[in-house]
Amino acid sequence: MPYVLRKIIADHQVDCVGVAPQSCLLTKPAEQANADWEYRYSGIEGFDFEPNYEYTLLIKNTPISNPPADASSIHSTLIKVIEKRKTKS
Repeated sequence: MPYVLRKIIADHQVDCVGVAPQSCLLTKPAEQANADWEYRYSGIEGFDFEPNYEYTLLIKNTPISNPPADASSIHSTLIKVIEKRKTKS
C-alpha cells in the first residue's frame, strides 16, 4: 500500500470534540510555517507529546482501507523527531 512522508510542526494540545471530547494536537506542514494550525484528531504512533515543546516531525502517513465511520482514514507513524524546541509555558 502506498504511503506519504510528511514533515510537520506540532505545537500544543487543545480540547476538541470528535466522536467524544478529547485532546487534539495542533499541527501544520513544516514547509508552510505561516499556515493556520489544524486539529489532529488521531495520534501519531510512536510519538509521545510533551507540553511546552514544539516539535518538527517526519511522519509516514498510510491510507487505511475501510476505516470505521468515526475514525481517520490515515494511519500516521513517527519516523523521526527532527527538532524538539522548548516553548514558553
